[in-house]
Amino acid sequence: MHACSCGTSSPKGIARLLVRIGFGLSLIFLGISHYQDPEFAEAVGRGLGAFETLGMAWGYILPALYIIGGVLLTLGLFMNIAAWVAGIALVSVPAGLLLKSVFGINLNDTMPLALNSWIWVIIFMYAVKGTMCECDNACACCDDEKPPLAKHTV
Repeated sequence: MHACSCGTSSPKGIARLLVRIGFGLSLIFLGISHYQDPEFAEAVGRGLGAFETLGMAWGYILPALYIIGGVLLTLGLFMNIAAWVAGIALVSVPAGLLLKSVFGINLNDTMPLALNSWIWVIIFMYAVKGTMCECDNACACCDDEKPPLAKHTV
């Protein structure tokens, strides 16, 4: 799979571009809002038993990952890095929430938040998928109007 610019010559290409930019901006704003909340890092660590310190450290790293991933997605730069950074940040949330249930927080308190977090992951998958093509190393397949480039053999 190669990252490519899917153009704005079709409604599908326009939708892909807008979803990627909109989701990237949402991640940036989410990261900033977490840094503006002075209790966020402590809340991330709370309920993790012996891992509270590690959880609190993650509470400081997580917003940075949202911001970095969001900037890269919004600008369409280094899409593999953007996918890793944003993806790790996003999937860590439901995993961390459910880990809190292992350490004693009632599952009824963590499950709704974990399910809401998976919605972000699903949207992330669509935003990233719109930037990738699977067609014999040719990015022309992103545009509905253009056929895939033919392989040239020498």
